[in-house]
Amino acid sequence: SGSNEGARPVQTEIDKTIGPLFQDAYESGLLSPDKLYDINDNLHIIESCSDEVVEKIVVNLEHTKTIKFNKEKLADNLKHVKGQEDNMGVIVPAINTWIRKKRKNKPLVLMFAGTSGTGKTFTAKTIQQALDEDGYKLARLNMNEYHSEADAWKLLGSATGYAGSDTDAPLFAARKLSDKLVILFDEIEKAHPSLFTTIMSLMDEGFLADGRGVNYDFRQSIIIFTTNLAMDRLLEAKNILIASGCEISSSKFQDATKKILKDNKMPNEICGRINWLLVYNALNASDIVQIAVEQIRARGKEYDLNINLISTRYLRMIAEQCSGSNEGARPVQTEIDKTIEPIFQDAYESGLLSPDKLYDIDDDMNIVESKSSEFHLVVS
Repeated sequence: SGSNEGARPVQTEIDKTIGPLFQDAYESGLLSPDKLYDINDNLHIIESCSDEVVEKIVVNLEHTKTIKFNKEKLADNLKHVKGQEDNMGVIVPAINTWIRKKRKNKPLVLMFAGTSGTGKTFTAKTIQQALDEDGYKLARLNMNEYHSEADAWKLLGSATGYAGSDTDAPLFAARKLSDKLVILFDEIEKAHPSLFTTIMSLMDEGFLADGRGVNYDFRQSIIIFTTNLAMDRLLEAKNILIASGCEISSSKFQDATKKILKDNKMPNEICGRINWLLVYNALNASDIVQIAVEQIRARGKEYDLNINLISTRYLRMIAEQCSGSNEGARPVQTEIDKTIEPIFQDAYESGLLSPDKLYDIDDDMNIVESKSSEFHLVVS
């Protein structure tokens, strides 16, 4: 009643309180889809004392197969998103609760707000990779390509009889590959306002018609918006709310941060339909070092090199460079391309290093056999 969004916060409260209850009941396997249940004052699911409407409910129930979702795999994968542990702590239960529903009447809608290079797009890709075994594919739409009204119509594709009508727009091409999608609208604030109106039915009902009038079902999709809008205000509000004891999953936090987006011209069509708004933290030097280590090790793998310890001096230099940038960890990739890539290339071409050994990168930027036989997973 204290919200300016009417009944919309009801969904947030249900996700937080009733969702886990249903999830536990489903995983226990003790309840029957042919019986009627009540939720009592203690929030326990008990067999109903009334059987008056059992037949009507049983007749209308659609029993669909629930995918095998591995919550632990998602949580482990999201550990690679550095500096955003609080946000990942919301994403895992939110997806877990939503994805286990047997009947999904609309997509799950998430928004990641933060400065460039803080891991928003990486999070979306990581979610899709964790769900890949369940058939989820990534459909990434760069909103820079939809900044005019004419561009916004490209989302749907050309109508029959017009140029390009024989080619599916990217979103519908992805939907034809799988009925399970992670749809990423990257930098949504750059899209033309008409696009917001276009995707309202996608968020509300899970259906969207292409330019030829063919209706597609997206109810099993996860929609993710990213934005750089109003970051200073959002981070300031986040810090104040957390200091006052407000959890980022609470209705109070969600309402306050969504209001800031609205005040900064984010359309109500979007804000009012977001299940979870997550404000990404600025990265500190330790976060950047961890990201650099993971990227260097991943690059080493491309050359059959197992990299263990990395020069502290080099990592400190990367942290200092990125800390002074407004692009988060993005410059890390550029620095690795410039300094580490040639070293790996030379080592690979020499044929002198073994894929069965561990190597360090020393202060002189040489690859040397590791002094430690144990792989260091954490770098302080």
